[in-house]
Parts: sequence; structure tokens; C-alpha cells
Amino acid sequence: MQKKIDKLIDVIIKENLTNILALSDYVAENAEKLQIDKKEMKEVVMQDAEYFYLYFEANRQMSERRMAQEKQEK
Repeated sequence: MQKKIDKLIDVIIKENLTNILALSDYVAENAEKLQIDKKEMKEVVMQDAEYFYLYFEANRQMSERRMAQEKQEK
């Protein structure tokens, strides 16, 4: 069985989320499927906030690189 932290990190990666608000919205809309509600999400994130930050920041940086690359190709 997948741990809650792993489920949330998978969501961040697959959905290319860049911040906690986007994750919170996703969890609110998909709580039943994820079997995680917003309160549980908050508890998990608070235990490893720096870990989550690394994934959010990585997605943000990759998004910026893609945008810069697309701009150069035009």
C-alpha cells in the first residue's frame, strides 16, 4: 500500500504542481480517489515541508526552462 506522502508526491509530479495551493485544490477535488483529505494532506506536508518544497521548486524550474526554450524556438 502506498504511503500518503508518496501519493502526494506522485500527484505533484504527474500534475506538474508548483505550489501548495494547487496541491490543496487537487486534493479537495480528488480526496475520495486519493483516500486523503485536506486535513491529512496538511499534516503530511507539515511533517516534511522542505521535501515537498523541493518537488514544487523543481516543477517550477522545469516549467520556466520549457517556456524559455519554446520562446527561443520561435
